[in-house]
Amino acid sequence: MTEKTKRWIKIGVVAIILIGIAIFVWQRHASKDKDNNIVSGNGRIEAVEIDIAAKTAGRIEDIIIREGDFVTAGQTVAKIDTAVLRSQLRAAEADLQQALSIVTQRKITLASAQRQNKRFQVLINVRLQMVLDKLDQKLREGFRTHINLSYLFSKSQSVILLPS
Repeated sequence: MTEKTKRWIKIGVVAIILIGIAIFVWQRHASKDKDNNIVSGNGRIEAVEIDIAAKTAGRIEDIIIREGDFVTAGQTVAKIDTAVLRSQLRAAEADLQQALSIVTQRKITLASAQRQNKRFQVLINVRLQMVLDKLDQKLREGFRTHINLSYLFSKSQSVILLPS
């Protein structure tokens, strides 16, 4: 064999190998293209954004989950700083205690006023009874005086009326 023949054989073998590789690659990729419902690739898939909301407003103290974690409905994903809310609660409790103290004070004042009212009623009733007793006594004295005067008047009339 000559040099020219050897060279053509080498080119033919290389061409057959390249054609074989091309057919192999084409067959491999062609089989994937047959099913149009399957997509292949690599990378990161991002989901649709979902809004979350807290029941109360406030600053976030701690985020419990990490990006990419699976979560379920109702799961706690973050903790809200409750320092402001605790402060408001303490202020409301202090206001409540103050109001309860004022109510207790007013009840004591009311009880004292009711006792004083009863004392005044007793004193007024006693004084009224005294005035009524005095009035009754004066009426009796006046009635007796009236009877006495009537008696004296009738006696004096009988003496004066005698003819002479």
